[in-house]
Amino acid sequence: MTSDADRLRDALAQLAWPVVVATTTVDGVDYGFTASSFTSVSMTPPTLGVFLADTAGSYPAFMRAERLAFNILGEDQEDVAKTFATRNPDKFAGLEVDHTAGVPALVHSMVTIIADIVDRRKAEDHVLLLARPVIVSSVAGGPLIYHQRAFHRLPAED
Repeated sequence: MTSDADRLRDALAQLAWPVVVATTTVDGVDYGFTASSFTSVSMTPPTLGVFLADTAGSYPAFMRAERLAFNILGEDQEDVAKTFATRNPDKFAGLEVDHTAGVPALVHSMVTIIADIVDRRKAEDHVLLLARPVIVSSVAGGPLIYHQRAFHRLPAED
């Protein structure tokens, strides 16, 4: 018999999600994770949210961080998403990173949003990090999408 959690997980797999890597720096060390839940919370004031599991290796760092970067990945960054979804201790190896705003922004992301963390809310076995954008940049290109437990690209426009 399928559990309620399994049915919910299967149902949510029907939705398409942007692939977001959240990154920060604490005590001179860079941390990051691939987020499975990222959202716009409010436009007044502009507020974004991301959920982080309390079992994640980067959890202690994000609980201390004051700022983070939301790196919304482009269609050619599947390898980046997979790397940040692991417990690999050197997730930033080989990546071009910009620390100008005090956190590691992944240079080739489709969208980069530098944001100040304004609140943390415990939500069962996760924490919701609420952040206010201070710098937003983007480049043209297609997004990397997560759907049916796999990465996808949108079809090219005619």
